[in-house]
Amino acid sequence: MGGKKTVIKDNIKLFGFLLIIVSSIVLNACGGGEGSLLPKQKLEIEIGKSELPVGEKTTYQAKLVKGDQEEEPVIVICTSSDETVAKVDADGITGLGAGTVIITCEFGTLSVSIKLNILPQSYPIQVTVSGLVFAATSLVLQNNEQDDLTIDKNGVFKFGAQIVNGDAYHVSVLQQPVDPDQLCTVENASGNVSNAAVTNIKVACTGVVDPRLPEAPKNLRITAATDKFTLHWDAVANAEQYLVYWAENITPDLTTVTPATVPDTPFILAGDLSESSTYHFIVVAQNLLGSGPMSAEISDKLIPISLAPLPPAPPSGLTVSSTEDAMTLEWEAVTNAEVYHIYRREDENTPVDSDRVTEANGVSGISYTDTNALQAGKVYQYWISAGNNAGFSTIARFPTTVQLKPVAPRWARVDSCDNTVYLSWQNIAGYHYVVKEGSEALSESGINEYTSGELTVGSTHTYHLEVTYLSGIDGGQVVAGAEEKTLIVSDALCTPLMITVPITKDSVKKNILIPMF
Repeated sequence: MGGKKTVIKDNIKLFGFLLIIVSSIVLNACGGGEGSLLPKQKLEIEIGKSELPVGEKTTYQAKLVKGDQEEEPVIVICTSSDETVAKVDADGITGLGAGTVIITCEFGTLSVSIKLNILPQSYPIQVTVSGLVFAATSLVLQNNEQDDLTIDKNGVFKFGAQIVNGDAYHVSVLQQPVDPDQLCTVENASGNVSNAAVTNIKVACTGVVDPRLPEAPKNLRITAATDKFTLHWDAVANAEQYLVYWAENITPDLTTVTPATVPDTPFILAGDLSESSTYHFIVVAQNLLGSGPMSAEISDKLIPISLAPLPPAPPSGLTVSSTEDAMTLEWEAVTNAEVYHIYRREDENTPVDSDRVTEANGVSGISYTDTNALQAGKVYQYWISAGNNAGFSTIARFPTTVQLKPVAPRWARVDSCDNTVYLSWQNIAGYHYVVKEGSEALSESGINEYTSGELTVGSTHTYHLEVTYLSGIDGGQVVAGAEEKTLIVSDALCTPLMITVPITKDSVKKNILIPMF
């Protein structure tokens, strides 16, 4: 950036410069003669940068201009209006903090002031590219939808624009390399700059696979027992079946090994297996168009009978609680347990496998949130079992039944006429609704209305509507919410509520009004 010249003249900014004209009357050497008007003088300051980033330093130069052309370098004294933003010394101006500061320089009776912007610290965004093959059409990356970076080889590269500390960055692929076609993906693409250059963004490029084929199965997991292996993997979208290749003590050769074909995970290998051998597995997903890429290899050995574990004990410390759309179950970790299965029923009969709400491979933690087809008002009972390679424990029953937490109740009608109070509300079957006046319960039922007659005209009554449910906590009823209404008893006649009901008679449709009290 070029230098910035600031001139002050009569404290008025003119043509981008601040110019001060100072006139001096100097007495003659004898001290007794008349004064004479010297040529006008002005003080000018040149700054190396018009905007200064935090942490950087720029120089400044001062000169005294006499008349129209004569210039003389001078040494000035400069100060900053805020030394937390910028500091001035004889060597230059240093940016310390983001903001705007006024730099004032003085020479004798002349002074000049300039405004200087100190920009926040910014840092470069760096990417590491691997696997890229030189292509006729290059890879183009983009940061924050505006800063493009063209790349035609592997290596470390930086975007042209740095990002201000604290601001966000987002790196994406604007153009994939073509001829040969490649697919480049970005890892750690987004974040916020935090007091350092961003160096963890990785771009990996591979040859393009037909997108209609299934992807390679991921997250292979093998469970070894004394006489079998159980192999799991994550389901692959658009896969119709899986080919499982296995071999003893070597990596399976996909060109010679006849795979086992299974419709879904898991695959169980049992039979004439050797306790001393290591078994290697590879899985390929397949659909009508063909086979996708192979998975990573996984291997394991059978567990010697002498070292076979026992099934774990049933879990304890069981608790269950609910929200308006989910049940949360928690338990204490069981020694030697690897997975847990959760079962749910709407009665207290012993559950069967079809009552399991967890996935086939169970859960590995000590909590589970059930959101599967729960209905408001229904009462649920839960059970749990712990498992490992040797099998599963007997099931343990959670000690309390539980319902989803109901929404807070709302009045549908709060009215008084004919010396009678009429109350009704929206209700959900299965929950318990209570109308109270003060602490006295006036109505306790699952219905949605309450009527109280023969009250004193003009008397004031405050009614409180509560709904309780089985929260699972200590097995008790807990108030989910309440709404309060106050009304004055009236002796006015009740006005029937007229509703329109369409009827058909003799092929002629008519509407009639029916009073509803």
